[in-house]
Amino acid sequence: MGEKRLAFFYRDFYYLVPDQYSSFEEFLRSVDINKPIELRLLTENNNVPKADVDKGICIAPYFYSEYGYADAKITICDVSDVFPVEVELFSQKDYNEKLREVILNYCPGCLKYKPISNRNNSLNGHFEEISLNSVCFYRQNEKPAPRVFRNNIFGLGGIWRHFDPDGSPPDDVIESIKSAAYIKYDSAYLDKSDPSLLHISFKPDFFVQVLSDSLSYYIAEALNFTEFRITFESQIEINDKEIKRQLSAANREAFQKNCKKYGAALAELTFVPEFNEKIIRSLDSLCRSFYSSVLWKDDGRCFLIILDECSFMKELHFRAPLFEAALSHIKIFDQYGEKQYRVSFDMKEETVKLTSALKNPFFD
Repeated sequence: MGEKRLAFFYRDFYYLVPDQYSSFEEFLRSVDINKPIELRLLTENNNVPKADVDKGICIAPYFYSEYGYADAKITICDVSDVFPVEVELFSQKDYNEKLREVILNYCPGCLKYKPISNRNNSLNGHFEEISLNSVCFYRQNEKPAPRVFRNNIFGLGGIWRHFDPDGSPPDDVIESIKSAAYIKYDSAYLDKSDPSLLHISFKPDFFVQVLSDSLSYYIAEALNFTEFRITFESQIEINDKEIKRQLSAANREAFQKNCKKYGAALAELTFVPEFNEKIIRSLDSLCRSFYSSVLWKDDGRCFLIILDECSFMKELHFRAPLFEAALSHIKIFDQYGEKQYRVSFDMKEETVKLTSALKNPFFD
């Protein structure tokens, strides 16, 4: 039903290859580095005015043929950042029909599933969660932990409504952090000489520190309080040794309880080292969205704290052309155990090999 078209992925965006080019290679040869070109941008949310049906919402590599025709002017600075991809374009009517088939075949058994009717508005809620090739990271076979930490942070209005780095911030700044961050910052105090510093007098455990670092990054980068940060008088050194200690058999039970408590998870991402810069740059945008934060990185490998596992995995799926080219694999460690995927549009779950000596699903 859909029309297959040549497209490419460039720095976290999809663009159609213009019709006059018969191949991706021909198009790439025509690119004049640092010279702006006009292309059709493909998006997963076309911002169609809200109606009875959630129109204009899709999941890559399946897009709409009837929305998003405005040209986007971009400058390709590095052709090594351009990754070819075949997309499929649908009318809204055809997309609805295909999505209905996918839902009926895949979704029954999910704890969130409600039977759909012949009305198109019964498809609402599925457009942004499941792709037309039946990839869904929102399926619930068992009750998930609520995303307590991340959800509460978005209720932390006191920080960005009241925080004034140039003046004397009101007392409710600290109280807002204490109440909304879901971490006991009982001893938190603002530095009188530098009100952009929030000091914590106790030594944190692993989760308190990495979640606090994520909160600092989010406030500084996403909310543009570039000087703000949370500091501890005594800190844990976050490196691969400490992360593996958290995932060891001795700490497994406590780790899983903390995952459930905060609605968080850890992830290990591996990829071809030559893609280091490109992968980390793409992950940075997820940090600004508060889906994840990079804890530690090395050539071809990094560990992340995941604050919204479903949305994080969907975002990796969106970046499949880049991550698949980098031969990326990701392991997720959460309250239930360990899962491993090859990052691609198919996002196939792989068999996890257990370490025979430890018999520990958390330690590789």
